[in-house]
Amino acid sequence: INVPVGVWTLTAIATTTQNVSTTSAPIKITILAQGGNIPPICQIIQPTQNQSFTTPANITITANATDANGTVSKVDFFSGTTFLGTDNTAPYSFIWQNNTAGSYAITAKATDNQGATTTSSPVNITVNNPTINQLPIVTITQPTQNQSFVSPANITIIANAIDADGTITKVDFYNGTTLLGTDATSPYSFIWQNNTAGTYTITAKATDNQGAATNSSPVNISITPTSTNPPCSQYAQYVEGTTYSNGSIVTNSGGVYSCNVPGWCSGAAWAYSPGIGTVWNSAWTQTGTCSQGALSCATIASYVSGTTYQTGSIVKNNNTIYRCQIPSWCSGPAIAYEPGNGNAWNSAWQSLGACPSNMPKISIIKNNNIAVAFLFPNPTYEELNIAIPNAPLGNIRLSIFDAQGRLIFTQNIDNQYYTFENKINTSDFVNGFYLIKIETSEWNGTWSIVKQ
Repeated sequence: INVPVGVWTLTAIATTTQNVSTTSAPIKITILAQGGNIPPICQIIQPTQNQSFTTPANITITANATDANGTVSKVDFFSGTTFLGTDNTAPYSFIWQNNTAGSYAITAKATDNQGATTTSSPVNITVNNPTINQLPIVTITQPTQNQSFVSPANITIIANAIDADGTITKVDFYNGTTLLGTDATSPYSFIWQNNTAGTYTITAKATDNQGAATNSSPVNISITPTSTNPPCSQYAQYVEGTTYSNGSIVTNSGGVYSCNVPGWCSGAAWAYSPGIGTVWNSAWTQTGTCSQGALSCATIASYVSGTTYQTGSIVKNNNTIYRCQIPSWCSGPAIAYEPGNGNAWNSAWQSLGACPSNMPKISIIKNNNIAVAFLFPNPTYEELNIAIPNAPLGNIRLSIFDAQGRLIFTQNIDNQYYTFENKINTSDFVNGFYLIKIETSEWNGTWSIVKQ
């Protein structure tokens, strides 16, 4: 067949005896005049279609170019219609430098030794501005702001640290500008040991996987010298209903108080009991603390129905010790208020635990200088008692952390009563130092306990 010069598309059609046909895929051929030239073939192999880069980008463009009946004399590279550069030798490439953000269509045009040219299919790429690394976030959760300790203090510092677009590599803990220690694994904590009396400013610095760092807000703490408090017995015990004068000194729940407003000092204990009443600091000023000492259980009077009890009166009943909270009820009928047995006894009395050979030490958690919770005995042995006389309703969360800051116990209680009592079995705790945290809807408190 005498085929004219030109580009032709060829297909083949197969037909069955039942007149069913199938057409082959098309192929293109080029018919050249005698001595005619075949254009070169050109294809970009790097970068790939829709590839992304980050500014400032240095992009290497590489092309394959061949010529069937001659040689490739050069390959030109373009961004859209903008000429970028030329390479005359294989492998054909060009480095496009310092590109700004945007979208680009790259082509390569090959020219053969007879001047014929072929342009490659375009390759679309994107150059993006660099992603800005987000700084990590770090907060100190323990100790709390303005918390006080007694020397020599072992203080567990705990921090929460997160990074929105990466990971936390470490958290450094500081006292002022002095590095105390580092923790590279969550939960992030450090035990600062054997500290002397003074005031300190603690911060935590979190570093992320890209080296960005953030400092926490400072937490100020104080460490006071070991107490040399005088015995409480040298002061008069506060008694509800007593007529107090301006400047009267009393003791109550381990504190020493001076009367400021006599009419209120002599008022109802639920409001004005020093250190405990709901508005006690409107009437009294705390001037110090005192040592309550240890009482032998043999010296504690047994509960007797009909006796007139005062706020703070301590009795024993059925080998358990109780403290009077509401005198009029403590002195009420036994069927209702006999400690441990009356049908409403815990509205009047606070249980201090089983009667041991010595009175257990009571730790008091305060909020705005008002006693809000009692922990006893401390040190604890088999069981830790928690009492909240005026408990907020709703969820109360109890958490205990060991000396390494690890959470070893947690409990959520839906409190439905204004007097909250709970017991935690500590018999399986290893002897040592712990922190207990109480969280309510109205206040949070943290205190140290010792397991022996």
